[in-house]
Amino acid sequence: MLSSSLFYRGSFQYHHSLKGRSVGNEDGPFWVYVLENPEDRFYIGSADNLDARVQRHKQADPKGTRYSSKHGPWQLDWSESHPDRFSAMRCEKQIKGMKSVQWIRQELLGRKAQ
Repeated sequence: MLSSSLFYRGSFQYHHSLKGRSVGNEDGPFWVYVLENPEDRFYIGSADNLDARVQRHKQADPKGTRYSSKHGPWQLDWSESHPDRFSAMRCEKQIKGMKSVQWIRQELLGRKAQ
């Protein structure tokens, strides 16, 4: 599990914070997840019910306004359980803060660089 403010993946060290965000610490489990589509795009999110959330991403949006509807179909590539919402949201923010498809592939998914 990624730590609350500092985490390590491989030989890298990262630090991020949730500045000014008020988030309740409801009991979990809560999940952080990475979805991937056939065009090698990633979607990073968090949810309290992983299965239901992944299914909502897979459903077509009739208005076509949601990112996941426009860029699907999606498959779940990675997930991690957290004890509370705050921890899951912090991890999600850390992963999004990497802004690197290569980091996601290598560090989270354990794939070789493309």
